[in-house]
Amino acid sequence: MVIKTLPIPTTKTNGNNQLGPKKPSLLSQSVSCPPDDRSEQHRLPDAADLRRMCIITKSDLNRIYDNLDRRQRDKDAVRQELERKKEMAERSAQITKQWPNTIIGARERKLELKKIRDQEEEERKKVLDLEEEKLAAERRREQIEKAKQLQYYETDRVRTFHSALLLTEVLKERDLQIEMKKRIEQMRQADENEECQRYQEAQNEFYKTEQEKIENKAKDRANLAKYHLAQMDQRKTQHIQEKHKDQQEGDEYRRLAEQYALEQLELEHFKKVTQKDTKNMYDKVLDDKQKIKQMEQQIDEEEDDELRVYAEAKKKIARLRREKELQAHQ
Repeated sequence: MVIKTLPIPTTKTNGNNQLGPKKPSLLSQSVSCPPDDRSEQHRLPDAADLRRMCIITKSDLNRIYDNLDRRQRDKDAVRQELERKKEMAERSAQITKQWPNTIIGARERKLELKKIRDQEEEERKKVLDLEEEKLAAERRREQIEKAKQLQYYETDRVRTFHSALLLTEVLKERDLQIEMKKRIEQMRQADENEECQRYQEAQNEFYKTEQEKIENKAKDRANLAKYHLAQMDQRKTQHIQEKHKDQQEGDEYRRLAEQYALEQLELEHFKKVTQKDTKNMYDKVLDDKQKIKQMEQQIDEEEDDELRVYAEAKKKIARLRREKELQAHQ
């Protein structure tokens, strides 16, 4: 808990206080009381005015401290996030550094090969320099020996004698130097040829590997294209079969429709013929009935006169009726 006093008026006295009181100056005072100090927890500051006092809780105090430390915490969080991203980038770079199928990996391999070639070239140069230094030391030693001999044989008595010998030795030394230069040039040329051969072999190996990769990719693409063509052929064959089947079904439906239409025509013709025959038979029956009725009337009229004719006519009528009924039933 924190007890804080608001600004209170205070007066200062100095040597000129006889002139009158001055305006009070404002002071602010805050007293922090630790939670574990029971004796100081409820103690009020000296000369504290309770009307100008503000009491806050521990949660409010923590909130105030949190607001004060928020900027530092945000800075720490940003710094930690940057460090984490940097560490992840370094780790990713270390992981992908050894990958052979990346541009950076190929560049690193080329740089490594160049570095190895430079180191080998430097070693060869060092060997050549050592050999040249040995040869130079040997020549210096020989020259010193010759100088000593010249000093020894500086007299006129031996100067003429050794002039021819000195010329011979100079020519011999010159031949030796020329021979040494040739040998050095041959060694350097051999080293360069060997280096070129190794570089060419490495380059051929790299090109061979890349060519194998390209061929494998081409084979994969060819196999994929072949698979797609097979699928297309299969779908085309299936489509043709389905089309043929649909055509067969259409022909069958057309044949059935034609057969049905023909049967309908035959049925219609049969109905027409049957209706016509029935009408003719009906008309004939009606005509016969009319004739019979007329004959019966005639017989009735002539009954008294011709009984015999009537009986025969009746028989004839009965016979004709039976025949007509038989024809009607047929």
